[in-house]
Amino acid sequence: MPSTKTTIITGAIAQFNKIIDGNDQVAQNAYYHLAECYLKTGQKQQALNAFRNASQMDFDAQIKKDAHLNYARLGYEIGNPYESVPSVLQAYATAYPNDHKEEIQGLLVDSYISSGNYQAAISLLEKSSDPKRSRTLQESSFLQRGRAFQRTAIR
Repeated sequence: MPSTKTTIITGAIAQFNKIIDGNDQVAQNAYYHLAECYLKTGQKQQALNAFRNASQMDFDAQIKKDAHLNYARLGYEIGNPYESVPSVLQAYATAYPNDHKEEIQGLLVDSYISSGNYQAAISLLEKSSDPKRSRTLQESSFLQRGRAFQRTAIR
């Protein structure tokens, strides 16, 4: 038997889905809150989609920004079928250069490393003034050299 809270959230999801068809501030707001409801019910892929839609609308700048941040974070967490995780993180960093800078940079470095793009990770780390990043820089450099060695050994 679902709890009362789950029933309320499920009802909210149904109502938000009725008003997202528009292309206006109401729809953008509905997408954002729909995404939050999906997160509360563990439906992360649906939340990712709703955050993406809210982040692509220009009616409310704060909702756009918050949705973009959540889209980037969630995409990093679960993967993103729409676009690469590094490109979403980089787009956020470019659009909002002073917001969540350290967090986004850390996620970006991690996503570059996990995708095997060590050179991009190294480039980003070399620009960082954060002393905690020096170990990650060393590890990335080591992994890049290991990959280069493997390529040379295979030939």
